Amino acid sequence: MFVELPVELEGKIFELAFLQNPLDILSLLLVCKRIYTWIEPLRFRTVRLNDSAHSHAFMSELRCKPAAYFERHVKSLMLESDFKWTLDDVCEIMGKCQGIIHFGTTYRFNEPILLGMLASMRVRSLTLSLGPLFAFVLRPIDSGHAALAHTTHLVLHDKLLSGELLLQRVHDALPGLPALTHLRLKLHYRSQFHDFAMLLKSCPRLQILLLNSDSNNSLAWTHLTFSDPDPRLVVSREPFAYSDFWKDWEVKARGGIDLWARAEDFVAQKRAGLVEMTDIWLPSESI
Repeated sequence: MFVELPVELEGKIFELAFLQNPLDILSLLLVCKRIYTWIEPLRFRTVRLNDSAHSHAFMSELRCKPAAYFERHVKSLMLESDFKWTLDDVCEIMGKCQGIIHFGTTYRFNEPILLGMLASMRVRSLTLSLGPLFAFVLRPIDSGHAALAHTTHLVLHDKLLSGELLLQRVHDALPGLPALTHLRLKLHYRSQFHDFAMLLKSCPRLQILLLNSDSNNSLAWTHLTFSDPDPRLVVSREPFAYSDFWKDWEVKARGGIDLWARAEDFVAQKRAGLVEMTDIWLPSESI
């Protein structure tokens, strides 16, 4: 028996099919004209700028379609450490893709010029290094800068070592970020738990402090006891290589279950009494 679905539901089904299997886009585009109209704008919803065919197609169309198309449809942008593209290319992209809400960059493009471009957007999820972004080391990091005004999820590449100036600059700035609820930092073998405990106290609106560890860095933390446990602290033992880290970034950009989602579930279990408040270790799971 043939059942005709509502148009809105049919569109959602094909959109979900694309989001779960982006490589199937060519097959989806060929189904019919109506589905082409729904799916075609999704091709560049998430862009990882590298030397891929997808990036080349994106740049080609960026230079021939109106800016309004990209402002409406490009929502996630990641700048890889690929020497195919230049900072001028990045400026062109961000000038036209004003609707970005999910942004990440590697060291190659992590420069102060990004601040002005991010300031004109409403980016909610940022992955970058604050130190190079605010390069004048003798000045405080400007937590009131418009580039950070809407950021709820912040992932920092900065190497924050106890006693060093960068740690102090970053820690001084974070409590002033008006929308920040989720913060993810690297756990270095020279990291001190005291620094993170103080950070949690200074950021009462923070819902999760997620630390990335690995088997070596985590050894010094294994036997920690807590007189005043904070359920918001979560440590992941999973060392992310470059490809794994940005794969997880893309999972979030496409609405999947990423490390953030797992950390949120873990904190919820602690608050519900299903996990000990003193447990900081996120259970391992393939991403």
